[in-house]
This record gives sequence, C-alpha cells and structure tokens, in this order.
Amino acid sequence: MTEILSNSSNKKFDKPILKQHGSLSEVMGLKSQLNDNERKFLDSTYPKILDCLKDEKLGGGFVESILYKIKMLTADPGLERDSKFILENGEEISAQGTPVLSRSGFVHKVLESLSEKTNEKKLTVLIFDIANLRQADLVKDNSQANNSYADIILNQTASTVDNLVKEFREENTDEDFEIEFGRYGGDEFVVGITGNLNDEKKTELARRIKLELSQIEGKYVQANGEVEHFVPIRLKGGGAERIDLPTDPIFEDIFLHYFQRGLILIKTKLKKLGANLIMRKEILI
Repeated sequence: MTEILSNSSNKKFDKPILKQHGSLSEVMGLKSQLNDNERKFLDSTYPKILDCLKDEKLGGGFVESILYKIKMLTADPGLERDSKFILENGEEISAQGTPVLSRSGFVHKVLESLSEKTNEKKLTVLIFDIANLRQADLVKDNSQANNSYADIILNQTASTVDNLVKEFREENTDEDFEIEFGRYGGDEFVVGITGNLNDEKKTELARRIKLELSQIEGKYVQANGEVEHFVPIRLKGGGAERIDLPTDPIFEDIFLHYFQRGLILIKTKLKKLGANLIMRKEILI
C-alpha cells in the first residue's frame, strides 16, 4: 500500500485536473474500467484506496494512476492485447487478448480462496511451460510492426486454457473447490485448485490442458536458421507439473512462505529447504 501511494505522490493534483476529470461520480466511474477480479482485489487488498477515490482533493490523475497499478498487479498486460501476424501470402492470423491473472494476482486469489477454507487446507498447482517460445519469438512478419509469432502462441494458449478452466468449473459445480488461472511469467502458466476435488479430476484436467494445447500450431526458427511452419506446440517436460501443498506442517509453512512471495517451490527444492531448516532448527516467520 505504502509503495503504491509513494510511487504516485510525485504528481501535483490541483483543481484544473479535477475539473478535467469532472465530478466525483465520474471519477468513481473509473473503477468500472476494472474487471471483476481487479475490483475484488482492489476492495479486499487496498480498502484505503477506496477512501482516496472519495477524496476530490486528490483529483482524477491520482485515481487513474492507482487503477493502472491495480491492473498491473492483477492482470497480465501483455495477454490482454490482441496480437496478429501477417503471413508471406498476405493472410493475417490474429489472436484475441484474454484477461489473465498476473503472478501477483494469481497468488492473491489462491491465498484468498485458501483462507476461506475453514477445514483442512488443500491446494494443487498445475504449472506448465511452452517449449521453444524463444524460437517462435524469432519469427517476425514483414509488417511495419514486425510482429512476433510468439505473441500469437501466448494469446492462443491463454485463451485455450482460460476457456478450459471455465468449462471445468461449470462441469463440477457440485464440488467444493475454487480454480484460478494465471501467467507465472514468460512462457510459464499456472492453474491453482483449492478445496475438495478428487485426484482423478485434477489428473484429468492436466491431461485436457496438454491435449487442448497440442492443437495450437506455431512457427519456429531452427538451429540452421530456417523457419519450421505450423508445428504443434509442446510443453516442457511433456505436460503440466503437479505440485500439492504439503500436509506436513513444516513443509506447508515453507511452501506458503515462498508462495506468498510469488514463488512456487517444486518438490526437490521444497525438500532441500525443509531439510536445511530442520537441521538448523529455524522457524520461518
């Protein structure tokens, strides 16, 4: 909260700015530019900002700055933009942008869902990487924008998994669970499942993610410099890696300690940190 406010404090918000943005109701209307996830994030995490929205002395410029920062915290800005690629024959391939949680937004939503569960904490993370995305990024079209085919792959991946997660949620309305989808960074995406959902359905979801993404085709620059056209994309490791919240209290604390900071520990790293912690008899605070 302090960091966000301090980053915006170097601007002067005077009456001309307030007049430019109109009445208080119009300034409050800027909140409508946020999607549902962003509004929930704003309401639950930064309640004091709501007071700022009601303070006309701060002006609309301050409000716009805050809302922009909230968007950056919750939604991945790169995946919201539409992408296109012009083929050699002039045909255009386009991929619509999809609102997808950023890493910080994903962590917040998952932790929020986890805290709402009064019984045993259950969390499963499915993390998957797109293979050879750098090679796809080297494929540029001849347009003035010099578009990269990697953007097409990223947008298609985001849209495909986002739709799959929505379908999965609708198919299992009788189950007590929450599911979130986000971009972990670069070529990595994550799906988080909290609550009670049996292992078979989690495994089925991972299988469906792999199957659906195999339908997406990419263009890649090979080692010899030639372009490989419309090859099905692959996932590193052959599919999504499943990571479960440990049931052991020590390892659970370690996992959540790092998860709150945006880091998802794979099993080998978690075991190593846990072993070191036990040997040194330290406690994470």
